[in-house]
Amino acid sequence: MARFLFLNPPLVLEDDFIDYPYFANHGLLACAGLAARSGADVSVHDAFALPGSGRHRRAHGGWILGVGHDEFVAALPRGRYEVVVLGAPVFLRIEAAHPETRELIAALRERFPRSVLLLADGYVGGQHYADYDADRVLAEYPELGAILKYPGERYFADPEYLTTLADARVVLRDADGRGGDPLEPFYFLDGIDVAGFDCFLERCFGDGAWQNTFGIGSGTRSFVTSIGCPHRCIFCTSNPGWRRTGRKLYRPIPLTRLRHWAYLLRTVFDARKLIVLDEMVNVRTDFEALLRMLNDLDFTYDYPNGMRADHLSREAITLMRGRIGMLSISAESATQADVDGPIGKGQPLDAIRRVAAWCDELGVPLMSHYIIGFPWETPAHVTATLEMAWELYDRFGVRPSMQFATPIRGTALHDQCAALGLVPPEGLDLKDGALFQHRPCFDPPGCPPGYVAKARAAFDMKLAAHEARKLIMN
Repeated sequence: MARFLFLNPPLVLEDDFIDYPYFANHGLLACAGLAARSGADVSVHDAFALPGSGRHRRAHGGWILGVGHDEFVAALPRGRYEVVVLGAPVFLRIEAAHPETRELIAALRERFPRSVLLLADGYVGGQHYADYDADRVLAEYPELGAILKYPGERYFADPEYLTTLADARVVLRDADGRGGDPLEPFYFLDGIDVAGFDCFLERCFGDGAWQNTFGIGSGTRSFVTSIGCPHRCIFCTSNPGWRRTGRKLYRPIPLTRLRHWAYLLRTVFDARKLIVLDEMVNVRTDFEALLRMLNDLDFTYDYPNGMRADHLSREAITLMRGRIGMLSISAESATQADVDGPIGKGQPLDAIRRVAAWCDELGVPLMSHYIIGFPWETPAHVTATLEMAWELYDRFGVRPSMQFATPIRGTALHDQCAALGLVPPEGLDLKDGALFQHRPCFDPPGCPPGYVAKARAAFDMKLAAHEARKLIMN
């Protein structure tokens, strides 16, 4: 039986970041579960579940998520492993890695000189994905035996093959690699100290320094109920690699299996709240049944990635009342022709207003996501979106989540922006934490220089002034 060691490394974060790096271990643990089911002897060393795990200030700015890199290496288990799998979530920024990550890879090769050292994305969705030149990364890191891009299930289902890659120096690509029974094994939570992970979450959010929109804390666990997304929005990184294969697949995990997983989380792993990381959770036809199942197990939950309003029923919102901390939907733009055309979402904007009215009536907190500054936009487009966001906030209390159009390598938006000379062909350096939320990375050709940033700033000032007046009145 081959021995595998799965490593979730410490992550270097800027002061500003997007998505949910504190759940970046989910994909690695899913791969570990598959390898264990396929006959490997699996151990896990998780920077998020060690005695000192938390959020730590970094000497050179930003944060270290987990534990210090030296501490992580010092605590590595002893013994020999045929394969050492280093998780490479998007936050590792492997193509432009921080010095700590480079030193970690060297230290792993020194500690495990005879092992296959496999860098694996372990992608399961729910977080952005920045495609990268894996051949270049492999050339840059002679310590690595192989790189496994995208999900990787086909390969972790054959652990014996992975043991043969010690000197292979190959890049394996597994886009849309899941078979007919996606992610069958439960993610390998029994491989980590769950109580330690709870302490990690408390240290991340307990002091209030990080915004905690979705109420993450002790007893919160990540959860995935579907794989991929059937839609082809221009900015989205779901199903990485699909543009290479031409297939963009969506597979809901069967409700019977989800019920089993949720029961395990509740009774064995002390879960009380679920953060559901699906790319698009409510396009499944049995979404209301999923909600009833989670309610029966007395979970609270949040779906941070933004549901489709046109697939939300009043019944579903009623089921979530009192259990969801912040219902999130995605409008993207106030211009229907753009939503249907270049954005590619194909969602009627009337559905956004319908859901807003239902949530206001039922007392369910609602947040809507918008994007301004697409490369084809003019001041009229930007203004319309900001006005829609204000209207829904003022009328229904919908919290606006406003982002700048930020092209990520591997998306159609990146290709369009690169062709227009708005961003470099090799992609943006996503270590820049101000991108997405605080600073546009280009000016649309149809807007005056600086217009998008100024319009957003004016919107934020208006919002802040309104909130201040509400606070005084209350």
